[in-house]
Amino acid sequence: MDFKKICFNCMQEKTSVDGFCSNCGFKNEDYSGAANELPPLTPLNGKYLLGRSLGSGGFGITYLALDTNLKVVVAIKELFLKKISVRSQNGMVSVSQKDRRCFEDNKRRFLKEAQVLAMFSEKDNEGVVQVKDYFEEKNTAYIVMEYLNGVTLREEVKRIPLTFDEMRDYMEPICHALMKIHQFNVVHLDVTPDNIILLENQQAKLLDFGVAKTIGEREINDQYSFKRGYSPLEQRRVNGRIGEWTDVYSTAATMYYCLTGEKTADADERAAGEEVIRPSDLGVKISANAENAIMRALEMEPEDRYQTMDEFWDDLNSRTKTVNKKLLCVMGIIAIIAVLAVFEGIKLGSGGKTTNPKHRESGGIVSADTGIESTESVVKDGQGSFVGKPIDVNLGTYIFENASDRNLIMGVDRGLGDDGTPLTLNEYEFSNKNRFLVTDEIADDGFYNLRAAHTNSFIETADSKNVGEVVRQFAKMTNDETEKWQFVYCGHDDEKDMDEVIIINAAGSVLAPKDGCITSGTEIVLTDYDQDEVSQKWFMRWNAKNYDEKDVVVNHE
Repeated sequence: MDFKKICFNCMQEKTSVDGFCSNCGFKNEDYSGAANELPPLTPLNGKYLLGRSLGSGGFGITYLALDTNLKVVVAIKELFLKKISVRSQNGMVSVSQKDRRCFEDNKRRFLKEAQVLAMFSEKDNEGVVQVKDYFEEKNTAYIVMEYLNGVTLREEVKRIPLTFDEMRDYMEPICHALMKIHQFNVVHLDVTPDNIILLENQQAKLLDFGVAKTIGEREINDQYSFKRGYSPLEQRRVNGRIGEWTDVYSTAATMYYCLTGEKTADADERAAGEEVIRPSDLGVKISANAENAIMRALEMEPEDRYQTMDEFWDDLNSRTKTVNKKLLCVMGIIAIIAVLAVFEGIKLGSGGKTTNPKHRESGGIVSADTGIESTESVVKDGQGSFVGKPIDVNLGTYIFENASDRNLIMGVDRGLGDDGTPLTLNEYEFSNKNRFLVTDEIADDGFYNLRAAHTNSFIETADSKNVGEVVRQFAKMTNDETEKWQFVYCGHDDEKDMDEVIIINAAGSVLAPKDGCITSGTEIVLTDYDQDEVSQKWFMRWNAKNYDEKDVVVNHE
């Protein structure tokens, strides 16, 4: 391929350097980008070739690009903080000394959110643009995404406002994408009709995570961004309490626009007394219950709104759909079978699978999933979980506290993310350096993966399943049996509302401090399963529930 003949608009090779592109009709000579943009045909990261700019904002510039290795068109987002960034002739980005910390903090968050989004495959979420790569170059950072060709939701609504059912169909994958993102403690903060694209197959996808942030991470160096008519007051306040409810507001405002063709009154105007006109008063055909759900999501004060996207979406749908009597009948039959199963002594396993009754023995139970016998009799606690039963967990970010000493947490030694860095017990104050993601990459058999949240490294035992082996983090999986973990229920802490679990390796061993030691800094190793050994038990604290905790920057030493 002769890269000098590349069309800046479609990234296809033309017949000649000059003239119109026979594929799309674009003429390179007529294109002139903004002064702060990189020029077309700029190479990046040794394999990407830039085309024209697709758009820019206060936080960055998005370019069309060609992956010269795979010969596919992609979109590349460049971190470029318009208020403080300067572009030199050689394309390097610079900022003044007084703005250096601000820029570096925003670059760190920019790449951190890319790492989270890169974990989502198309199978995981159909409603979010797929991140393919991210890297640093020219003193700034870049995110490589799939290139989506379509029209924005705003362009579609400008043509004609949507019916309620049409709006709901478009917004369903968007809401589910946000639910998934929120599990990783990340909020989008820019849900608008301009950032939702409709593809040719009418599928909707959420774009532009340039201002996404980790919940509780707002700092003095944040670059603030908000969209009039779509952003709530807390998003533009220096000490605003940002959370899932912030995205709930923007999502509801986007729905409002879809239905009415008009933006809601801006939050500042509403604070001065202006009210949001109900969609039905503008002639929109919508049930009173569905309208009430949208209006509640648009409440000014965060505590008056739905606190999660799940609550909003479930309420919106439960209020607009009639009950399916056949479904209720089937659910009733399932409930009866489940009750009978309990009386017959059949134990339900992870993911709703039924274990073989022959594994039931006097004095304990044996999990058919793990083959490990519990020393406890079958006990049911207030949460409805059997002691010794593999349990499902919410995918997301967790901190594991040791049951023997709740001030000690499972962490990555020294907060580093290098291949082979061991897991250790650390003082609880280091918890923000040592979050773990529970992922479902290979969960078909009831087991999950653990990742170090800040490094995207798998937690495993490097081709070994022997008792006594130090548990470490590695950038790639080495053995399907060693990086898979299952959570076996031990009990519940009502005061902290946390489940106590034993973390079982697919090979049959569990995570525990080395030699049973509970000294801060001790390594975590694989040990033989023992239900009575307190040091093997961990409390799973879902970090997304603690919005007051601040992240600590993790640096390589």
